[in-house]
This record gives sequence, C-alpha cells and structure tokens, in this order.
Amino acid sequence: MLKHGYLCLLSALLAVVFAACGSDSFNVEGRIEGAGRQNLRAVYYADGAMRMVPAMVIDGKFSFTGRATEPALVELYTSDRRLLGRFVAKNGETIKCEFDYRNPYAVTIEGNELSGRWADFLRDNSATLVSGGSNAVNALVARYVEHNPSDPLSSLLLVTLYDSASDPAGAQRLLDRIDPADRPFSVLEGYAETLAAVNDKSALIPVRELRLYCLKDSMATYRPSRHKASMICFSTAESGRKDSIIKTLKRLAKATSGADRLILDISLDADTLQWKQAIEKDSATWTQAWAPGAAAATSVEPLAIDRLPFFIVTDSAGNQLYRGSELVKAEAVMTNQLKK
Repeated sequence: MLKHGYLCLLSALLAVVFAACGSDSFNVEGRIEGAGRQNLRAVYYADGAMRMVPAMVIDGKFSFTGRATEPALVELYTSDRRLLGRFVAKNGETIKCEFDYRNPYAVTIEGNELSGRWADFLRDNSATLVSGGSNAVNALVARYVEHNPSDPLSSLLLVTLYDSASDPAGAQRLLDRIDPADRPFSVLEGYAETLAAVNDKSALIPVRELRLYCLKDSMATYRPSRHKASMICFSTAESGRKDSIIKTLKRLAKATSGADRLILDISLDADTLQWKQAIEKDSATWTQAWAPGAAAATSVEPLAIDRLPFFIVTDSAGNQLYRGSELVKAEAVMTNQLKK
C-alpha cells in the first residue's frame, strides 16, 4: 500500500514543464564505461502505452530515439536485465548520458535539467549509497525531502532510494510532506506499468514468430516483423469472447485493413472442434488460428498468458507495446502505432 503511495510521487515530474519545440521525439546519446558490446533496452511509459526500445552498445557507445509528449521516466537495462540507470525525457530533448557498468552512481546526464540534478545527487553521494546501509541512505533522502518538499527530485529520490520496509513510519512522514496536488494519476499509472514490465521477463521478450494451426487444417507461422503493428488476441469460447471481443475486432479489422498490420485471433480452447464452433458465426476478416497445447503451446508459453482474454500489441521488431486484459487499451495502442 505504501509502495503505491510512493509511485504517485512521481507525478511531480509534471511540474517540470519545458517549452514545446515542435519535435515528435527525443534522442539519447550515451556512453557506458566497461560495457563492451551488448544489447540494451530502454523501458518507459508514455502516451498511454508501454515502450521498450532496443539499442546496441558498441565500443561502449549507444543511441536511440524515443517518443513522449509529456516527461517520461526512462529506465535502461543491460542484456542481463540489470538496471543501468534512469533519466527523465520528453519530445524535443537530446539526452547525453554517461554510465559506469560497475558503479550505478557514477552517472552524468545532460539535456534535461531534472535528470542532470538527479545524476549530480547520485554522484555526489555515491559513497553513502554504495556502503552506507539502508539507515544512512534513508537519512540522506529524508534530509533532501525535508528541505525540498516541492522539488520533483525529492519525489524521485523517495521512490527509487528510500527503504520503506526498514522504516515505514518515516516513509509515510516524508510522503505526507509532498503536496497531493503534485500527484496526477497519469504518472502514477505510467511508473506502475513500467515496474510491472521490468519485473515480468515475458514483457521484455520480443514476439518473433508464432507457429499455429489455421482454418485450412494446416500449420502456419505468423511473424510480427512483416507488419508495422500486430494485435494478438488470446481467448477461449468460455472467456466472454462474443460479448467483449468480436465487435471490437470487427471494427478494428475494418478500420485497419492493409499489409502493414495484423490482427491475430488465437484460440486456446482444448480442441479444434470447440474452436471452430466458437468462431463459425464470426464472419471474420481477420486472421483466426488455434494453438495446439493452449497456453502451454511451444510458441505461446514464453509469453506467460496468465488470464483470458489477453491481448498483446507489437511493433515490427516484435517489441510488446502493450500486454494485458484491457481490449480498449490494446486497440488504442495499436491505432497509435499505425499512425507513426
């Protein structure tokens, strides 16, 4: 409960409003001391969707482009899923950052005033953060929050550094120092989505291809790489399919007909008889298929489908832009992806 209270403090980011410069993206240029060559993934929530942007580190250097109309908290993860660092960014900014693969507090960031001060705090207090223990770190954060309750950096430090398990009363006291007016729901939701994605390895795995049984009584392979955007729907005859899914799929298929998108309607019914009976009146113009083995099917199991119905929206690289049970959100994310 208290952890959720911390998440809402990130809404203070909205207090940092920069003059709009007309750009529809932000650019990141970075260096990582001691990283060598490896994959990197940027994870952030912006404009109603989860964003996961891959990048390649070559000779310690990397770059990528992202999109966020409002300030977004971007987290960088190495190929072994270790957090490398964080910063705030929005469209129109060029973020220049330097990290140390062995020391998460040896960081320098330019291009965003809040991110720059955040990096300065981590670097200036690295000794305490590395070896001071939770009591010392909590005291460090408490001093900053007490003296700077309206500073958005206080919110970031409290959320990312304070150990609430060791001092819940102190955490609540600091939480109460932050004006509730600085806690819009949108940023709370965004960071909660980011945490969920990072903690769920299935959300970080790009969807490469799905081997499925199709209506022509043969196996077919579906590849997101062939489409600008794909919506993958998992359901069964008993999962509220007719009431909550078919009408939306018909509307989406009609509005998004074309080779640049795929609507893949996958049945996880026990057998093909159930599946074919469930879809016989759909008059589908989208792709319908059945997964032998249901959620345990070889191609489906890595996606960790834990409830039905379930929806995944991907880009052409297979990155999961949305995963969850809310079809309205999935539709919005796919529509937005197709506009890019």
